[in-house]
Amino acid sequence: MGLTVMATLFVHEMQYYLTTPTVHQMSVDVKQGEKLPIHINMTFPSLPCQVPCDFSLFPVLSVDAIDTSGNQIFGSC
Repeated sequence: MGLTVMATLFVHEMQYYLTTPTVHQMSVDVKQGEKLPIHINMTFPSLPCQVPCDFSLFPVLSVDAIDTSGNQIFGSC
């Protein structure tokens, strides 16, 4: 009896695991002009702590990002 219940549960769980749910739903993105804030916390153990961050002509650290529409964002420190 126990083996039958275990086998039945196993078969049903495998069927549930192997099926891919399909959702037919479309919605309009009303927030197209807004920017999505992304915060990145990175640690550089070999970088000295006295690195100047005054947005000078030659920054030591910088981040450049491009989204899918081609907008570019340049950042420093």
